[in-house]
Amino acid sequence: MSVMKRLILTAVVMFMCAVVAIAQPPTTKPVPQRKGWDNTENPLYGNVAKVTLRKKDHSQGVGIVYHHVVYTFNAAGDKVEEVYYQDEYGAMKDCKTRWEYYPSGMTKRYVRTDMSGKVLEDITMDQTEVPAERFPAAQVAGKTITEDLYDDFGDKQGKEIRRFDAKGKILFYQQVSDYEGVIYEEHWSYDEKGRVKTYELAVDAYDIEGGYRKELHSYDAKGRKSEVKYMWVKDGPVAMRAVYKYDVQGNLTKVTRYSDQTTIQSTDEYQIQYRQ
Repeated sequence: MSVMKRLILTAVVMFMCAVVAIAQPPTTKPVPQRKGWDNTENPLYGNVAKVTLRKKDHSQGVGIVYHHVVYTFNAAGDKVEEVYYQDEYGAMKDCKTRWEYYPSGMTKRYVRTDMSGKVLEDITMDQTEVPAERFPAAQVAGKTITEDLYDDFGDKQGKEIRRFDAKGKILFYQQVSDYEGVIYEEHWSYDEKGRVKTYELAVDAYDIEGGYRKELHSYDAKGRKSEVKYMWVKDGPVAMRAVYKYDVQGNLTKVTRYSDQTTIQSTDEYQIQYRQ
């Protein structure tokens, strides 16, 4: 697999796979405890004080750390600090981000600095209501919604099409250019519990490697994601699979991606520190 394809996959999996926890061994997920964790698909549960994430590239036979982030949480469950350490490929310099919150849990202040403390960004926010969801499930259920797309000068460039199932879950997304035709298209399917069963990136006109990816998602008896299989060619063979491992409390501790049955391509390793 090329470096570009691997990095695209890594970005997708990073957005999808954060920390999951099951307080007891029940077969259903508990109500999320956290306010500040920014992964809505897999919220962080339990009294976690810190999470250290290291992503490693094993394609050369040695695990090279290319992504290293440390997240710190306060007792209320808000993410109060994120420290990003420079990766082996030099994609980003070391930086630190801190959050402050109103008693309601709304973000009060956002500060990003370099490691010496030099302020790169400092934003104070008013305590306002959470913005309304753009496509509320109850309002879009069973509908197809088409919206025009415009450039910065107000000229129409194309349209977006979204189709939702009877429960308001996205089934289809397509972006159509007035000049180039379909330039992006995605498909989703769900199991009986509403979890993603398959995902298909059918068209990505600007991906020089073909712009196709299909994912097959599997879950364990406790409802946690256990494996994802990837295909790079339509109706082609499985080219990669990701296997998920959890600790005794149910927190995700490792994602291992295999290019075949035994060859490790990359790993995501989560070190969980619980508050005493």
